[in-house]
Amino acid sequence: MAPTKGENVKHEAETEFDKTAKAVSDTLQKGKEKVGETVAHAAEGAEEILQKGKEELTAAATQASERVKGAADELKKAHSRAAAKKGAVIHDFCLGIPYGIILLLGGFVWFAAEKDPTTLLPGVGLGVLQTALSYLSFQTWKAGQRNTPYILLSLFISSFLAFANGYPYVKGEADFIPTGLVGLISAVMTLFYLYVQGVGGNRPPKQD
Repeated sequence: MAPTKGENVKHEAETEFDKTAKAVSDTLQKGKEKVGETVAHAAEGAEEILQKGKEELTAAATQASERVKGAADELKKAHSRAAAKKGAVIHDFCLGIPYGIILLLGGFVWFAAEKDPTTLLPGVGLGVLQTALSYLSFQTWKAGQRNTPYILLSLFISSFLAFANGYPYVKGEADFIPTGLVGLISAVMTLFYLYVQGVGGNRPPKQD
């Protein structure tokens, strides 16, 4: 039995609908693929941008750290230069050791002249002590430490000898040699130690 005209129309309509549905499905599939590709490209682009941003931030942080370190080094050098300029022009031990030797030799001369063992203590004893203090001051300074205690002890010795020898000479109770001379030298050393202590002590040793 031949299909009727209505059946042919229905068949054509179904065929046309299937074609249209397939075309729509293909279009949607292609659109989905393009959207997926677009999203993938966008994700890749975003990842590249984030990576570049991370690298730039890392480079900026490294440069900032280097600049801060450089500034800190410059400040440290400036502080070292300023500290090197502060202090006495002549170190205490530069004159303290010769001063101690003078006292030591003077004590022996005085003992030889007086033949009195009691003269050994103020002359030889204080000479040895002054020389030892100046040597310890030198060792402490060389180690980069403050040697204020040794300077103050040397100041005490010189001021004591300046008064103990200078006062009798001024009153006319002793000769200039050796009493007046020791008093004069001790007075000069007292002023010297006051100067060293007043300007902040010895200058620190130079750093390599």
